[in-house]
This record gives sequence, C-alpha cells and structure tokens, in this order.
Amino acid sequence: MSIRFSFDTSIERSDDEIDLRVVYSVTPYVAATYWQPAEGGEVEIISVRKDGLPFVLTDAEEAALLTECEERAQGDLANEEAEAADWKYQEYRDRLLDASALGEGERS
Repeated sequence: MSIRFSFDTSIERSDDEIDLRVVYSVTPYVAATYWQPAEGGEVEIISVRKDGLPFVLTDAEEAALLTECEERAQGDLANEEAEAADWKYQEYRDRLLDASALGEGERS
C-alpha cells in the first residue's frame, strides 16, 4: 500500500527559478521475516506541476527531485504515523469521556 505526499520546491533552469508542486508516493518498508522477504521502500514521483499545470523535467531534474523525495520519505512517513497515533488516542479519549458521561447520567 503506497501513501502519497506532496511538497513545494523550486528548481533552477537557465537563470530562472521555477516553483513546483511535487506529488510522490512511498511504499513503506516491511522487514523480512522467516516466511516473507523484505518489501516496500519504493519512492515514485507521481506528478510535477507548475501553476497547476503539468511540468516536463529533464532527466537530471527528475533525478534530483527523486533524490529529494527519497530524502523526505522517512520523515513524511513518520509524521503520518504520528498523526494516525494521535488520532487513535483522541478517538479513544472521546469514547472514554462519552462512556463516563453516560455513566454519570444514569446515576442521577
């Protein structure tokens, strides 16, 4: 299962600095087990846009952006996991508070 992320960056072409929006996907790495080989860890550029329109990169620019995506991937995955854990905790806390409020209402 791949997860998509996006970020803004800029590249230089000639003397121009071009602002881009990059969307990329990451397949989380799964370590090998006795029964299953390691898998995942792939990073792929999905789209590159300038002002909302597709932007064509040279091979060197694409390689540089892919490297940037690979460098960002672990941090983006860690942030995604932290947000998911925070959401789970908030949901758990809300259920406890709701159950507590229902229990107090029945005692009255």
